[in-house]
Amino acid sequence: SAIPRPSSVMVTSSSSPRVHSPEDDWRIVISPGELEARALSTETIARAAEVLRVHGCVLLEAGLIHAQVCSEAQRQAQTMLTQLLDKAAQNFPDKDVIRDRLYSRELCSRTECARRYDIRLEPRAASPHWRELLKEIRHWTQPVLEASGLVGSGGGRVQAAGLVISVPGGVPQGFHTDGSSPGCVNCFCPLVNVTNACGPTEVLSGSHTWERAHAAAVCDQLSDDFASAYESYHIARATMPAGSLFLFDFRAVHRGSAHPSEEAGGSVLPRPILYTCTVEPGTTPWDFFDHPSLFANAV
Repeated sequence: SAIPRPSSVMVTSSSSPRVHSPEDDWRIVISPGELEARALSTETIARAAEVLRVHGCVLLEAGLIHAQVCSEAQRQAQTMLTQLLDKAAQNFPDKDVIRDRLYSRELCSRTECARRYDIRLEPRAASPHWRELLKEIRHWTQPVLEASGLVGSGGGRVQAAGLVISVPGGVPQGFHTDGSSPGCVNCFCPLVNVTNACGPTEVLSGSHTWERAHAAAVCDQLSDDFASAYESYHIARATMPAGSLFLFDFRAVHRGSAHPSEEAGGSVLPRPILYTCTVEPGTTPWDFFDHPSLFANAV
């Protein structure tokens, strides 16, 4: 079935940064011809680069990554999560690894009760399947990143990769940025269809251009009143088919929305997303996994 597309929300508050754009114009549907040729057209590259510069995010919507590749990656991601949660339970016997915050070199859960897990993936040490998948993501995104100019000439370099897996029953993240300096762009590749029932990422369009202090103030304001975001800002709510690619600037204000339980109308399945962080040469983003390893005492 078709992936539902939410309506955009325009700015109404005179004191808020205003972003004017047609509905969902951060979505770009890739044509069958481009998929068959395994190459984005010159027009698509130029449009995607411009949208990324203006809105701070752009969705290349279609199965750029083959369904079978996503399916196998989904299976491997679930296995990795199960193994790492088991290891975390051994290392932290006083914690509820489903409910509590967790911090390690391999696995983090940064919001209490979020049921959202961030798994570090070392590109050079990854299995052949993950390396090929990361290579495929780079194939499609490099031309857009290069044309955008956001990560320097050549489309930057992939600095980090990982998996964000949310499971049913998770609460929303607070709105936040991943950094305040230019030169870093995330790319999310969903391994399953992302619908409103499984916690899509939400980005405040244009927020990557805000001053650091203003972005921080907005995040603080929205931490107490999520609903005001939908009244005050143009929201890019990234529902998308598996294998699509969603790029967004590190500086953009964003969050992972709630992943309701099945009883509350949510998805019964986990929602794994593979991500990469591409940076301008000479730029070093914050290491979100700067914590002791779960295997530090392994013999």
